[in-house]
Amino acid sequence: MPEDAEVDIPDLTKLLHLFLRSDRPSYSLSLRESSANHLLQQFRMSDWLDSIGLVNISNRFHKQLKSLFVDFELRNGVLFKYRQDNRFFKGTLDYLLCCPSGERILIADVPLAYEEFKKRTKKKEEFAAFLYAASLALQSQAPMDAGFQYWLHFPLEGKLQAISV
Repeated sequence: MPEDAEVDIPDLTKLLHLFLRSDRPSYSLSLRESSANHLLQQFRMSDWLDSIGLVNISNRFHKQLKSLFVDFELRNGVLFKYRQDNRFFKGTLDYLLCCPSGERILIADVPLAYEEFKKRTKKKEEFAAFLYAASLALQSQAPMDAGFQYWLHFPLEGKLQAISV
């Protein structure tokens, strides 16, 4: 990576978000590299990061999920809709991990650095409300006795943090 290269942090966050949501370690390396190259060129970041680096970031993310949650089925980009009284909620959940026990783990990408996020109380509340609405929608579509876990993912740092809603 060139030392004098400047990176646009919001674009880098978006690039990481898009790649991590679409990539799977089970895909062939050539497909993963090709997808990474496409995004890097689209965001004009190939001087700052290469495709192998992006694939390695994805590998670390998936390894982190497996170390935190032993057995699960991963779904990405899960659409949800939910109506409660006169309120209507809809959105796209970044990651849904479904465990054999019935427990569901909801993860949302945060497009901010972790330290910046900690300073923004309103953002914390927005993400908690978003994840809670997603859990209500999922529970109404497929009721389960097992509970939910709520997590935030900070793609810039590769950090996962559990939250209460």
